[in-house]
Amino acid sequence: MPGRAGPRRTIGAALALGVALLASIGCDPSPGLTVLKPNDATVAVNETLRLPIGASNPDGTPLSWSFRSDVPDIERVARISGTSMGAEFVWTPLASQLGTHVVTFVAEGDGETSSASATIDVVTSADSAPTFLQPGSGRSYDVSITPCIDVDVEVRDDDDLVIDIRQRPPDIVGGRLDLTGDKTALFHWCPSDDQLAASERYTLRLEADDYTHAPVPHDFVMVLRRQTAPGCPGTAPSIAVVSPAPGARVTSGAAFEVLADVQDDVGVRDAPVLHWSLTPPAAPDSPDLSTFELVPFAPVEGNLWSAHVSLPIEAGSEATVHYVIEATDNDDVTGTACDHRTQTAVGTFVAVATGGGGTQPPCAPCLSDAECADGVCAATTATGITGCGPATLDCGGSMCVDDDIVDNDTFGRAEPLPFGATAATVCPGDDDYWSFLVFDRERLTATLTLDPGTGDLDLQLLDEAGVVVRTSAGTGSTETIEHDVVEGGAYVLRVYGFLDASGGYLIDATTAPLP
Repeated sequence: MPGRAGPRRTIGAALALGVALLASIGCDPSPGLTVLKPNDATVAVNETLRLPIGASNPDGTPLSWSFRSDVPDIERVARISGTSMGAEFVWTPLASQLGTHVVTFVAEGDGETSSASATIDVVTSADSAPTFLQPGSGRSYDVSITPCIDVDVEVRDDDDLVIDIRQRPPDIVGGRLDLTGDKTALFHWCPSDDQLAASERYTLRLEADDYTHAPVPHDFVMVLRRQTAPGCPGTAPSIAVVSPAPGARVTSGAAFEVLADVQDDVGVRDAPVLHWSLTPPAAPDSPDLSTFELVPFAPVEGNLWSAHVSLPIEAGSEATVHYVIEATDNDDVTGTACDHRTQTAVGTFVAVATGGGGTQPPCAPCLSDAECADGVCAATTATGITGCGPATLDCGGSMCVDDDIVDNDTFGRAEPLPFGATAATVCPGDDDYWSFLVFDRERLTATLTLDPGTGDLDLQLLDEAGVVVRTSAGTGSTETIEHDVVEGGAYVLRVYGFLDASGGYLIDATTAPLP
């Protein structure tokens, strides 16, 4: 039908001309991947922004999402996750990130890339108490390589310009905490030989005070690693990972549990520790544990111990956790020189966040709020033992009634030790300190005798500067310390519970001339 041929050619030519014209001015008549511009937003410091980001992706190509910005340290507190249809950007800004920022969101898939930006204003929040950004819960240090320890401290507080950061007693002898900024500090410590011989674990007890709220405490556990002396008797502890299985996918709201069976013929000196990292170790066969975060285990029952890895990942996100479990026995009850250490090979599991916070029930042992279903981890008023739930919760433990001796719970307030055996009580987290004088060329003998039913209490001898001189940390009902004093002076005995053990005891110290 020749009459119709002409018009069809004319329409076809017009379409071709239109396509060419659109191409010539940079327009794609069939657009591919396009990230849609998200809304601008405002978020307060320490609050969480959730910003949806749309995408036009006609082919349904799987997309990889990322973001970029000049905001300092944004990668520490922000993340993006998405699908082929869009993404969600989550950011909990720091006080150091106040101001107006442009954040660009990028999607890539099947050779195509598209991006869009949003302007986000970070403003100060309403009244808030200080929060510790660093340090974390603990870290391991190889003092045979690095004899001195530096710990960076940073506090977030959005409604105060300056925060007082200080140590809670007892201070670590020889350590120095220096303020380096309005909300930052540096703890520096070179452990002495006596300190290394006395214990491999020390706790830096910090607190931040804005003088509006109650001071906020934060504990940082330092594990000091060195080689065991040669020829020491005894055997090292054994560690078996109960869960998770190697490479397993572990689902939780925020805290991911690791269970371990730890056994030793004498017993462990301190709670085992879990070293963990989201970064694969450079040398898996000999990992540098000083680069890992550290979390102490809590006893469950028998030889079973539990630790939780708290991760700041959003619901639906996942991360691979690399971990090592370490335990030190108590073969040397007078110190650490002949204690044996065992560490597992590097294990991994995939942490899958389900949202909804922690899963631990009330009264379960905990180290952070993130582990608990009700979002609170606290030391109970009645027992002093830390568990999930508010401090007023009755977890069924027996109430520890302290003795009526004046407050001798810190080194600086040590009570003069009376002549003869003295009865007293230790409650969880409430050590006792006793002071006395020793003359030149005398042998000191101190004895701690536990009441029936009392938990595992231990004994330390400290000099007048607070340096640990001797330790007796057995598992029996009696602890004994002997020390020869050439030049007389003041000494202090410290009575403390292993893993918050408590109960009554008798303490006595006698002296006799050196032979």
